[in-house]
Formats: sequence, structure tokens, C-alpha cells
Amino acid sequence: MIHALTRLLKRYPTFIRYCLIGSVSAGIDFSILIMSIEIIGFPLLAANTLSFSVAAFNSFYLNRRITFQNTYPDVFRQFVLFIACSLIGVAINNAVLFLMARIIGIWYVFGKIIATGAALVWNYSINKRIIFAKQNDNDF
Repeated sequence: MIHALTRLLKRYPTFIRYCLIGSVSAGIDFSILIMSIEIIGFPLLAANTLSFSVAAFNSFYLNRRITFQNTYPDVFRQFVLFIACSLIGVAINNAVLFLMARIIGIWYVFGKIIATGAALVWNYSINKRIIFAKQNDNDF
């Protein structure tokens, strides 16, 4: 098992770091979502947009510094691209969450798990290939 994990870490280090940072951001996202709905009483999609946005700011900082170890000097340009990507990500997240919770009728937290997975695919692809792109990177 340890040998398999070591091979995985060596083969896909960027994706593994992205998933670890994503786990931290997901913790922020889920915590704010649940507090916004259960304590404050926000509507589902407003709470989800708020929680996703706060997590996205965290994600930008940590992914730039740790995941992609990016030193591109125009941070503002990267941030604007990141926000544009995140807006599409939150639209995907909201659409899937609405479908799961309001149309299919499952508990919003389970719907959020599915929505987070759907947004992960979009966000990683764009972050890796455009926002924090590096030449000659073999990690998918």
C-alpha cells in the first residue's frame, strides 16, 4: 500500500497537492455553507455562492504558492483569470447542487459533495493548463 502511494505521489505530485489543498478549501466551503444555512438562514444558492467564493480565495493563494509553486510576476492577471474560472466553477457547483437538492431531492450536503466533484474537474483543468501553466509538465 505504501509503495503504491509513493508511486502515485511521484507520478502525479501536482494533482495530489491540488487535491490536498482542495480538501482544505472544501472544509472551508462546507463549513461556511452549513453555518450560512443552519445558523444564519441564508437561501441554499446564496449560501453556496458565499461559501464557494471564500474557499476560492483560499484556493488561489494556496495553489499559487504550494500546488503549482508559481512565480509569475503578474499576480493580478492570474487572480482575474482565477476569478473568471471560479465564476464558471461556482455556476457548475450551483447547477449540480440545485439539481441534486431541489430536483432530485437529496440532502443538500450530499448534493454539495457531488457538486464539488463536478467543479473539481473543471477547476483543476483550467488552473493547470491556463492560470498556473508550466512548460514541460507531465502531471495530468
